[in-house]
Amino acid sequence: MKKLIINYFYNYTIDDLFLENIKNVFLEKDKTFKEKQASISNFTFTHSRFLRKELADTLVILAVDNPNNQHKIDKTIEDIIDKNNIVESIFNLKDVLGLLAEASPRGIINQFKLLVKNKKERELLKRFFEKDTFLFDDSQYLFYTLKIIAWDHNYFTEVVKVLFELGKNDFCKKECLITLQTLFTGWIHNTNTPHNKRIALLENFYTNNSEVIWNILCGILPSNYEVQIGHSYPKHRNWHNGFEFNSKNISNEYSEYIEAATQLILKNTNNLEKSFYCISILTKINTKYQSDFVDKLETFLKNANNKKKFEIKQKITEQIENIKNYNWPVSRECITKMQKLVESICFNNPLYENLHLFQYHGKENSEHLHTQRLQAIKNICQQAGVRYIFILIRESSSIVCGKIGEIIYEINYLKFESTMFKWLVSNTKNKQLCARGFFLHNIDKILQDNIKLKSITAQQRIELFKISKPDNTKLKILKEQNLDEQKHYWENFTIYVEQDSDLISSIFYTLLSFNMPEKALLFLGVSLSMWISFDKIKINIEDITNAMLQVDPKKCNGDEERYYYGEIIKKLQEVDLNLFIMFNIEWKFLQLRNFNCIFSLRYMLQNPHSFIDLIFPNNNDMQKLDSKSKKAYEENLFYFLKFFSFLNPITNQPILNTDEMKKWIEEVINYATKTQPDDKILYLKYIIGDLLWQFINSHEATSLSSKILKIIDEYLEDSQIKDGFIQEGLGLPKITCEKVDEIGEKEKQEAEKYNKYAIFFRDKFFINLFECFLKKSNQCTRKAIFEDEYKKIIQLA
Repeated sequence: MKKLIINYFYNYTIDDLFLENIKNVFLEKDKTFKEKQASISNFTFTHSRFLRKELADTLVILAVDNPNNQHKIDKTIEDIIDKNNIVESIFNLKDVLGLLAEASPRGIINQFKLLVKNKKERELLKRFFEKDTFLFDDSQYLFYTLKIIAWDHNYFTEVVKVLFELGKNDFCKKECLITLQTLFTGWIHNTNTPHNKRIALLENFYTNNSEVIWNILCGILPSNYEVQIGHSYPKHRNWHNGFEFNSKNISNEYSEYIEAATQLILKNTNNLEKSFYCISILTKINTKYQSDFVDKLETFLKNANNKKKFEIKQKITEQIENIKNYNWPVSRECITKMQKLVESICFNNPLYENLHLFQYHGKENSEHLHTQRLQAIKNICQQAGVRYIFILIRESSSIVCGKIGEIIYEINYLKFESTMFKWLVSNTKNKQLCARGFFLHNIDKILQDNIKLKSITAQQRIELFKISKPDNTKLKILKEQNLDEQKHYWENFTIYVEQDSDLISSIFYTLLSFNMPEKALLFLGVSLSMWISFDKIKINIEDITNAMLQVDPKKCNGDEERYYYGEIIKKLQEVDLNLFIMFNIEWKFLQLRNFNCIFSLRYMLQNPHSFIDLIFPNNNDMQKLDSKSKKAYEENLFYFLKFFSFLNPITNQPILNTDEMKKWIEEVINYATKTQPDDKILYLKYIIGDLLWQFINSHEATSLSSKILKIIDEYLEDSQIKDGFIQEGLGLPKITCEKVDEIGEKEKQEAEKYNKYAIFFRDKFFINLFECFLKKSNQCTRKAIFEDEYKKIIQLA
């Protein structure tokens, strides 16, 4: 349609005034403050984004359908982009840059070539890569534009050169490499540049761009897991020659392309790291060349040090196992060569000959493995000396270092004891783990040796206590140390599950004594996960509630801590505690959202004045709170009102009888009338209406007594209570999660149910209830109709 209109008005020719107007539109600067808006919406121009895109689109059509227009369009785009401020110009054009590139590929690529040659402009280009508040950047516009131009084989080489130059800047090196890999991926259609021209280009440019091209070549090799997302292709130019964008129509040149890439990789595999990497991606390499890469690795291995040889031997051994287990496409000749290479790797060093035993095998409790390791360490000591044991620990897997410590203890405890005491406080992880393993099986004896304990430093004593879980004996010895050491130990105490009730009590009270209620409660919460109630735990409930009131739930570190605080509250709710104390605990931890506020409901229903004070807090008191505390209060109130009800949240049974409920409503209204302004009283009545709706909707309405129905009907005389009952007007913070179901069936059923109740109440002369339920029925009917129509729209779409 657009082409027809352009043909009608312009006959595919360009009016100079039209081009002048286009220039005026595109010369306008983007007024957006980038730090304040995400890039997905950060265009602020006088002219609409729609107009800008349509004008750019029109330029493409005029260029494509009448080549005589190309010169004028090139000149127009040249005038739009200021040669002295290229980055600023293309930044202001970023929303239409891809279309302008299609309209004038020569004009845009020339601007990029000028840009990469200018150091000042390259620095300014960082603007496109700066993250905004929402972690978006504008680099997508640059690379999309270059990928559009790269479709034309006439400009492919120039696009690649620009990307090579841009990639020399650290701020965009990664993005340039990704774009280059996309352009050289042979199995998707992203340029009409022939495969042989692309591979020749890589070969010609290799010397000056070896690192980048090596990565591109390795990315060219096919994989079973590759997926291309976010394809870029021209809108009007026929550069793609009618290709369908799927892998089924890949040209016959592709296999030759992959073979040429493989040969180029093989030719440039000129060091140990590259040859080793090629072995790791053997499954991507044609079986015809796999053995050649093994030969390359073997050549470079001759000059490798023992550490590198060991690493490669381990990796190749693992790869051979994977090839056999998973039937990877590797030739028999290559597998045989790999096996021979592994067998040929010698170290002439007892450490590296045995180091494979000290990597993680997943069978750390195997007696056979323990025996092998024991013999290996003896051999290393005898043949190379004790110094090599230290190297062994440095080179071993961290998981195994504790086992090495146990073996060293078996071999010669006294010889290594002083060293291991030093390693206990080492900053090197492997040394510390080894020392812990060394002392582990003798820890009780060492801790009971007063002379030994006094001969070592305070930090070493603390580390000894941390080696194994505490027991009553260890705790007794720990209490004999000075307070600073004890405090340091408990500050670094690791929470674990304890099942001994005496020990739970002792650790809990010790942590409290060092003013660590958070850690005490977390330890208790973790241990409670093994118990049904508090009965077996010898801790005073008041001490637990006092600790709960001391901690700050905002400082919870992660879901695990939140969970255990919630578990403690659930256990406390099983005990008959003071309502006010439990209300304070539940209110304080309400933000955790992982327990029912049962005591808070009971407390507020027993103290109607407190309910008013809670939902309408004193302004002076609120002003004393900082912004975070104020926000926490508001969030807690929102959540509390969402669940506040006359019904027990667990049993769904009424908490108050009919008379108590009526008395509560009367008291809150009377108290609010005396203490609150009219707008808050209206809101309170809306809440009461909602509470009455929850109450009646949780029962079979026709089975309720006439007494309760009469009370509810009388309250519904008040229009604001009636609005709350029907859920209209102000609205409470009630959250519903209903999804659109199949053709509104649920809503139809509810409409029928409410209509039945309405008739029942009409016949019983409860006129207000009749009106409310009739209105609820109509609401559900309208919602059902909406969902029916919505379903039809979805099906049509």
